[in-house]
Amino acid sequence: MVLLEAIKQRDFESVPFEVTSGTDCRLHIVGDPSLTVVKLAPRHRGNVANKDGKDNAAIELIKANMKLSNAKMAELLKGEGIKRGKDWVRAKRYELIQANGGQMP
Repeated sequence: MVLLEAIKQRDFESVPFEVTSGTDCRLHIVGDPSLTVVKLAPRHRGNVANKDGKDNAAIELIKANMKLSNAKMAELLKGEGIKRGKDWVRAKRYELIQANGGQMP
């Protein structure tokens, strides 16, 4: 079963409803949508920021090794047990430079 919800409602108010697909490859409404109460789970998008709690340690390593390339810095972090990609390193390095008035800290 699949739960459908109208994202952009037009001329009438709709409620979420369940559908299922049969062997004929067509969608069929399950039950009466006006009587069925369906609760939607909250949407989660993207990764949780700093889920391992190692951002501060990673930033300190970046500050101490500002001359390394983004890829080399990501390798150094990995060697220290901190999983961060080169794009994350690039973004944090940019934030550090901007916070220091455009100069390397």
